[in-house]
Amino acid sequence: IDSFCSGDLVFNPGEKSSYGNTEYILLHKIIENVSQLSYDAYLEKIILKPIGIKNTQMVTRKNIKYVLPSYIYNEELNDFEEDVFYFPEMYFGAGAMYATIEDLLKFDVALFSNQLLANETTNTLLKIHPELGYTAYGLWGSTGWGNFSEPFYYRTGAILGSNANWIHTMEKGKTIIVLSNTNSTNLYELSEKLYLASLPKE
Repeated sequence: IDSFCSGDLVFNPGEKSSYGNTEYILLHKIIENVSQLSYDAYLEKIILKPIGIKNTQMVTRKNIKYVLPSYIYNEELNDFEEDVFYFPEMYFGAGAMYATIEDLLKFDVALFSNQLLANETTNTLLKIHPELGYTAYGLWGSTGWGNFSEPFYYRTGAILGSNANWIHTMEKGKTIIVLSNTNSTNLYELSEKLYLASLPKE
């Protein structure tokens, strides 16, 4: 934290947007300092327990056995290789969690139905800023892309072979969550196919 925060400001807040894991690590620490709780205890108190999420936790070396092994596709060998070993705790608030699709769907429902935050706060959180690359707070927005014929929010995530894509459409209210334990699948393309399959057909 001292190293990351010791240089000059790259740009003034509100001028543009730049995504990086380090900012989420800083946010992790800010939450712990303000709440006087560990990050995982705070998440359990304000999000996981209130909305009934039971299979989502911070990953540690003790509970990593519950996480599906992940694989990287080696094009030269035309085969999959298991991810190199890493300490999941190093990712802190930038991605050191595991979850199930069912839990992520509960989170989606809670977020978009104002169960987590007051209506006004949710609207602030979800407000899309086109001038900042169509970012919201922790999410991105799109006016429509590819086969998605309506605006949507989305959030992607990847650590080595573990990949995720979460989309929530704004008009039809459809939620698409795709998880993969390899880096070889185009999750956005798969999400498009699931979206098309969910629409009424003639």
